[in-house]
Amino acid sequence: MSLDRSMDCWNAIGVLGDRSCPALSTYVHCRNCPEMMSTGRRLLDRALPDEYRSSWADLLSKEIPRDAPFDSSVTVFRLRSEWLAISTKAFVEVLDVRPLRKIPHRTNDVFRGLVSARGEIHLCVSLSALLGLDAESPVANTMAERMCVVRLGKWSWVFAADEVAGVVRYRAAELMPPPVTVQRALPRFTAGLLESGGRKIGVLDEETVMQALHRSLG
Repeated sequence: MSLDRSMDCWNAIGVLGDRSCPALSTYVHCRNCPEMMSTGRRLLDRALPDEYRSSWADLLSKEIPRDAPFDSSVTVFRLRSEWLAISTKAFVEVLDVRPLRKIPHRTNDVFRGLVSARGEIHLCVSLSALLGLDAESPVANTMAERMCVVRLGKWSWVFAADEVAGVVRYRAAELMPPPVTVQRALPRFTAGLLESGGRKIGVLDEETVMQALHRSLG
C-alpha cells in the first residue's frame, strides 16, 4: 500500500492523531506499518547534524563545579526497559494498582479509562503506549507494578509503571540533549538525558506529553 504521508503520519492520521489513515484497517497499529519502520531506519541511517555534534562538544567541555547547588529534581520510574523521569512538581503520588473503569467507545491504546483514588476520579492512560514502548518485552520487575499520579496542566493523570525508583536531585547543567537517531516515539517526548546511579534516564517534556494525552481523549 502506497500512501502520501509525512514522516510523522502516526501523529497526524495514525493512532496518536485522528485515526483516519486507511492503513490502520490492515496494520491495526502504526508500529506494525512499513511506513513507520522505514522512517525509523531512515532516522538511524542519517548523519548526525553538525549542530548536534557541536552542542555535545560544548556540553562536555564545560566543567560543572562540584560545589554547585542542586536546582532541579525529578521522580524516576521504569516503563518496560526504559528509565524515565518527570518533575517532582508534577508528580503527585504513587498508588497500589486500582480497578480500571473503561468508557465504552472512548478507550484506546493510550486512554484506558478512569481510576478512583482518595475520592477523586483520575484519567488513566498508558504512558508506555504513548511513548511507543509497548512492543518491547518487559524485563523482570524488582518491585510490583505501581500506579503513578501526575498533574499536567489542570488535569491529573494516572499511569502504570513497572517500577518507581524515587526522587533524584540534579543540576540543570547536567541535563544532556536527547539522542536524535533513535527509533520509536520516545525522543520526541524527551527534554533531555540524565545520568544517575549508573542509569541513563530520559527526562520527559511535560508540555509535549500533556498535549499528546489530551489528543488521546479524542
